[in-house]
Amino acid sequence: MKELLAESTTFYWSTPTLHPAGERWETLDHYRESSHFLKFKELFDALAVHDPGAARKEVASWDSVDPVFFAKLFLYAASLPDLVAREVFAKKLLAMPDAPFWDSGLSRELLWALRARWASLRVRDRTRIEGRIVRGRPRREGETRADHRASRNAWSASWLRWLELNGCTLSPSTAAKLPRLVAAEPRWSEDWARNADDSLGSRSGFVERVTESRGLEAAPIAQIVSLASVLSTDDRRELRDYRPFDGLVKLAAFKALAALRIVARRGSILPPSGTVSSITGRTMRATG
Repeated sequence: MKELLAESTTFYWSTPTLHPAGERWETLDHYRESSHFLKFKELFDALAVHDPGAARKEVASWDSVDPVFFAKLFLYAASLPDLVAREVFAKKLLAMPDAPFWDSGLSRELLWALRARWASLRVRDRTRIEGRIVRGRPRREGETRADHRASRNAWSASWLRWLELNGCTLSPSTAAKLPRLVAAEPRWSEDWARNADDSLGSRSGFVERVTESRGLEAAPIAQIVSLASVLSTDDRRELRDYRPFDGLVKLAAFKALAALRIVARRGSILPPSGTVSSITGRTMRATG
C-alpha cells in the first residue's frame, strides 16, 4: 500500500491522529481512506490488552521508518505502557530519517511518545534526542537560508518548550539554548509551543459563544475593559468565541457600567456593539 501511495502523482491524504484527546477540537477522521488504518489500530489496542506479549512481537515487526503508516503506529505503541523497551524506543527514534521525524502529520504521536517515555529514558538518550531537536529540520528545496533558519529554530523551540510545558525536564544546556532558538523568529509565541502537538486534523462545527467572565469581576474597574479586550478571543481551534465582558454584565452590571464610563471619559475603545444596550437594560431592571 505505501509503495502505491509513493508512486501516485498526487498524494493529498494522510493518516488521522491515533491520539484523539476527547476535547472539542479533536476528532477521528472517518473518511473511507482511513477506515482500514483505524480498524488496524482498534485491533492492535485489543491485542495489547488481551495479549501484551503478542502485541510486543507485532510492534517489533513494524518498519518504524515508514512515513505513511508504521512510523505513526510505532510512535503510538511507544506511548502505551510496556510495549516498547526504552532502549528500543530511543534507538529507533534517533534512527528515524528526517522526513518522518519532522513530518507535521506525525508531530502529535512523536511528542506524546516522548512525554510518555521521557522520565524513563536514560540521560544520554534524552540528551541525544534533545540535540536532534535543537539541530532542527533540514532545509527544503527552494527555501532561502534565512527562511530556513527562522522556521527551523522556531519549530525546534516549539517542540522543546512543549516538552517543558508537559513536565519533561530538559538538560540545562538545552534549556539555555531555548532563548536563542526563539529569537530567530520574531513572530514566535507561547501559543506555538502549546499547540505543537496539534494533529492538524480537519475540524468542523458551530462556533460557541462563551460568556464566562474569566475573572473580570475581580479586576480593578479601571482595568476591566482593557483586560476584557485581551480575553475576548475567537479561538478557531476550539470553535469558541470568548466574550467575557458579557459574562461580567450578567454578574455585576453596575461594575461593568462603571468600567464603560471610565473608558468613555478617556475616549478609549468600547467593548463589542450590543454590550452597552445589554448593560443599560440590566441596570434599568435592577433599579426599576
